[in-house]
This record gives sequence, C-alpha cells and structure tokens, in this order.
Amino acid sequence: MLEIAKGNKKFAAIDRAIGKDSFKVVLLLRLSPLLPLALSNYLYGLTSVALTPYVLGSWLGMLPGTLAYVSAGQQTSLTLLDTRDLGRFHSTLRWRMLHELSHTMRLVSSG
Repeated sequence: MLEIAKGNKKFAAIDRAIGKDSFKVVLLLRLSPLLPLALSNYLYGLTSVALTPYVLGSWLGMLPGTLAYVSAGQQTSLTLLDTRDLGRFHSTLRWRMLHELSHTMRLVSSG
C-alpha cells in the first residue's frame, strides 16, 4: 500500500503539506469529528508525521472531547444518584467488579 501511495502525485503533495505543518494538521483533524480516528491514524502512518507533533497534537486535539465526555458522565451520575447514596453505590460497584473479575478468572483457568 505504501508503494502505491508513494507513486501517487496527489499523495506526495498531501504528504509534503502534512510533513511541513504536522502539529497543526494533527491538532485540527483530532478536533474535527468528520474524520474517524482509525482512518486518520492510518493516514498518519502513511505520511511523514513525526512522533512528537503527532503525540502533542493528538493529546491537545482529543482533550476537549474527553473533557466533554467526563463532564457529561459526571452530570449524569449526579443527576441519577442521590449524593447520600453515593458511598453505597461505590461499595456495590466494587463488589460487582470483584465478582466479575473472579468469574472471568474462573472461565479463563478452566478453559
């Protein structure tokens, strides 16, 4: 696939543009919901994006979406749970997780 992409003049132009402004391109594409992450990761693998601009651009570009999901989850949990029952909820959740972990370990060891 790389040989096909390298032989394409349009791809070479895109590669040069991305290579010149790697951080900005990665940041803007991570902020945009139009390009799926898997597709953009494949694109970055084919192009000459350096590791540092890729990591920093990805981190900064995905940070707003991550904060939005965390905020929405927190608001939902605060809305659905009475804060007086929060301790009981965490205790029940902890026991449920331990139960599921032991069940999974039992399945893996028997199989």
